[in-house]
Amino acid sequence: MDGANSGVNRSLLWMLSVSICGPILVIGLLAAAASFWFAFEEARDLQDGELREIAWLISSGDARFMAVSQL
Repeated sequence: MDGANSGVNRSLLWMLSVSICGPILVIGLLAAAASFWFAFEEARDLQDGELREIAWLISSGDARFMAVSQL
């Protein structure tokens, strides 16, 4: 009889583990994907801003920038 009870308990334990760990894993993956996406967008916006500043400096003919760039 102990063998039968042990099989049922292991099965219940397995189902409980999967029902708890499964959603935690899915939510964790969604959170990681969202975090990556927001960080990627922020980095892209930062780089766009830097490129706009550089383009403005080049087009305005700023003497300090031109002196440094000719070195």
